[in-house]
Amino acid sequence: MSENKLVAKGPVIDRIKEETNGLNITNEIKEQIIDYFESLLSQEIKKMSSLAVDVTGLQGKRTIQEKDWIFIRKILENK
Repeated sequence: MSENKLVAKGPVIDRIKEETNGLNITNEIKEQIIDYFESLLSQEIKKMSSLAVDVTGLQGKRTIQEKDWIFIRKILENK
């Protein structure tokens, strides 16, 4: 993973503890969990970015507007 983390460890681990009623997680596993979410988020960012470039490119513009985002989100949610 890159040095620029996309996922903040504290809030993620806090939420997992909340969802699991205080389940303890070793530090090593915490890092693996964060790496897992980093990977998922990176994949989704790449998909969204690719669609955004395609949509805006077809329209000859460089700004994602609400209607574009609705269209992109529908595609992402159906994959």
